Amino acid sequence: MFIVYKIVFCDRIKNNTPPYFYIGSKSNCNFINSKIYDKKGNEYYGSCKSKLFKNCFDLEKNIKVDLLHICEDFHSMLELERREHIDNSVVISELFFNAAIATSNNNFTNPQYTNCIQLSTGKIAKLDKDNISDGWVPVSKGRVWCNNGTINKTFLP
Repeated sequence: MFIVYKIVFCDRIKNNTPPYFYIGSKSNCNFINSKIYDKKGNEYYGSCKSKLFKNCFDLEKNIKVDLLHICEDFHSMLELERREHIDNSVVISELFFNAAIATSNNNFTNPQYTNCIQLSTGKIAKLDKDNISDGWVPVSKGRVWCNNGTINKTFLP
C-alpha cells in the first residue's frame, strides 16, 4: 500500500501550541485503526527529524492520523505528497512540522530501486530492481549478493 497521511496532534491544537500537523507518505505499509504499520508490522510515525516532533509522541495523548490518499504506485504517492505540501505551504507555515517539500523523482527512497555495484569497475549506483543489467549485482551493507541460480552467497566487493 502507498499512502499520503496527515498526523494531527490534537492536544497541541487544544492548547494553541503550534506546530500541530505533519504531512508525509509511506510505501509498503498498512493503515489499520487509524495507525500506520511498516512492512515489519511496526507502528510508523513519519520521517521527520525534529526533536520536538519525536517528543510529541511521548508527551501527547491525543494523536490522530488522517489518511489523505491511497495510491497505486510510489511515483503517484510522491506526486500527491508534494501537492499536499505545496497546497498547505508546510515549510513556511508555523502549523506544520515539515521542513521540506517532497520530491517526486527520488530514487533513493523508492522501494523499486536498490544499490548495486558494477563488478568490473566498482561503481555503485541505484538501479531499478527489474532492470539490473549484466555485470551489476545488488549490494547490501557493503556486501555483494550473488545468485547464479544454484548458489546464493554474499561476499565483500
